[in-house]
Amino acid sequence: MADADVIIIGAGASGLAAARELHRAGARVLVLEARDRIGGRILTRHVEGCALPIELGAEFVHGRPPAIFRMVEQRGLRVMEMADRLLLSRQGTLKPLDDFLEIVTRIDEQIDPQADVTYEQFLGLARASAFQKLIAKSYVEGLNAARADIISASAIALADRAAEKIEGEKLFRVVSGYGAFIDEVAKDVPPDCIRLEHVVRAVRWTRRKVELSCFCGGVEKRLRSAFAVVTLPLGLLRCATDERGRIVFDPSLTMKTTSLARLEVGQVVKVIMRFRERFWEDARIVGDCALFGFTLCFEALFPTWWTTPMTTNFLTGWAGGPAAEKLHAFSPDEVRIAAINSLSTTFHIPSARIEALFEDIYFHDWSSDPFARGAYSYPAIGGIEAARTLAEPIEETLFFAGEATDFRGYSGTVHGALESGFRVAREIIAVN
Repeated sequence: MADADVIIIGAGASGLAAARELHRAGARVLVLEARDRIGGRILTRHVEGCALPIELGAEFVHGRPPAIFRMVEQRGLRVMEMADRLLLSRQGTLKPLDDFLEIVTRIDEQIDPQADVTYEQFLGLARASAFQKLIAKSYVEGLNAARADIISASAIALADRAAEKIEGEKLFRVVSGYGAFIDEVAKDVPPDCIRLEHVVRAVRWTRRKVELSCFCGGVEKRLRSAFAVVTLPLGLLRCATDERGRIVFDPSLTMKTTSLARLEVGQVVKVIMRFRERFWEDARIVGDCALFGFTLCFEALFPTWWTTPMTTNFLTGWAGGPAAEKLHAFSPDEVRIAAINSLSTTFHIPSARIEALFEDIYFHDWSSDPFARGAYSYPAIGGIEAARTLAEPIEETLFFAGEATDFRGYSGTVHGALESGFRVAREIIAVN
């Protein structure tokens, strides 16, 4: 007898969304999660004395996506809008760049959606100054955790159009943390249907018959179902067979090989720094620009820093794409030093002063996390169609969800992951 109608691999946003909808439809579901927690690449930590929780993984709600805001309103969660003012640190000065998004928009509006070239190739022909192109490239690489010489320009255009539909120029944070949001999604799934610390190693399948081999506490379990939902991050789907976290499929997923080759794993190094005082609000440093949201400094190893409208003693540093690649070999102490030196370069104050104010640092290495293998996905040339084919079910038995399967312009986002979970639930209900 089958253990469930549907077994879902992964208790991240997409897996829990699929489980929620399938359970509501009357299906018997099991969610198998390798970690000792739910959330996947959502990782919220609460620190004593901090008005806001720390987000070591996903942090922002991009725009007003219905998949998130419906839940926020139904469950009484609070969100706050981030300040969008950006300060540019360049040539020894720190000054507002209030037309930052306008610069990027004017450039990206020149993308021909039918000419699938890399963003780097597109920039070479775009009508803009060298400085404006530098701004646009920095934004695209940082936001998408991507390399400009790999990411598809037409995918950027698609994402821009998708963002317009949901006020995507705005950024929000869940005040109680993304972890609280994902807990609300999980509340609609019976607790005994979510199995933590169940590491799936193999999936054997034929049409409408699936057997999963997983390990819990060193003991192998075999679980059976009619359908399986695969929500593995792209980094796991692409990793070598001998790497931890890899799942062997039998028969193998050869029909997904081309799709996987046209999608890339984005890399990010993100640090949250706690200080004894908020030196970034000192008028002697920032002048009358204390109410900024973000800073950008091309020369710093961590090019981007942000603060929040809520008063805290924390600054968040971000290195995405090529900037992250420079930091991957760094030890934790080297990351701390790089972060302090980056703040010194950005705010034009001695690193010794920042070091004297420093109290703690928090970060999670997603690139070496065995159940993530990177931050989030982005499309290379041909990647939009690749995401669509990656999302296609196999023989009405294996179904695929997760942000990497989004082909509407929302890859790399929590709402993209949620919507993929809703989609896959509809697909299973339709064939069951």
